[in-house]
Amino acid sequence: MLFVAMASMGLSILTISPFTILTAFISYRKGLDPDTIVYPITSTIADIILTSVYVSTIQLYIYSKMTIYLIDILFFISIILIFLHEKNDKNLIRSIKENFIMLLAVSAIINIAGSSLGKIVSKFNIKSIYIQYPALIDTVGDIGSIVGSVATTMLILGYTKPNISVFINNLETIAGAWSASLIMFSSYLFISYIVSPFNNPLSVLSVTFLTNIIAVPTIVIISNLIAILTYRKGFNPDNFVIPIEASLSDSITSLALYFSLKTLGF
Repeated sequence: MLFVAMASMGLSILTISPFTILTAFISYRKGLDPDTIVYPITSTIADIILTSVYVSTIQLYIYSKMTIYLIDILFFISIILIFLHEKNDKNLIRSIKENFIMLLAVSAIINIAGSSLGKIVSKFNIKSIYIQYPALIDTVGDIGSIVGSVATTMLILGYTKPNISVFINNLETIAGAWSASLIMFSSYLFISYIVSPFNNPLSVLSVTFLTNIIAVPTIVIISNLIAILTYRKGFNPDNFVIPIEASLSDSITSLALYFSLKTLGF
């Protein structure tokens, strides 16, 4: 399945990258802050696109393996040609090095978190929680990306120093994102109740709120710390903040949800 994975990655890049750039352009032209708009929108859409592309690629592999091999070859040739053309660009070399370090860190996080995540999720034997679960983890990841993106922008533009002042200068963004997440968590309960009515909605709401109160501050602290530490090391924090916090947000939300269920007696 390696050939399928490579082909789906190449096709996904061709689809997601233009969509991300277009979202950034449109949000900026509309007077919106791309730091708070781009990732929350593209991450959700990207999940749908990636799933669709991967399923389609598997089906294509079943009916025409040669087509998949051709896509892989074209993908590798494109990478080589771009690298040869831009090999003297110091920013490209720096970006490759930083992304390699980031991928190693993310791989380690996924391997550690993935081994325990399934065990945690399997204990959510409550239908109303299952319905809300994908939206909960996605929202916490979005909050981390918003806060982290604003922090990196402030650091790179020199609006703040890489210390505790990042948290202070980012308070407005943190408060706004957190307030929005509480509203979203409430809406998830309402939607899940409409989809599949359940008993004690207030009890379930208390679980999701406690989950929010635990998970959101944790991911906010992590996002800001990653921005500060990578900037201090001379790296571009944009290459680290979102990938790492996105990898951690699922586990953090799941652990917070599990703790909330246990604490509230579910």
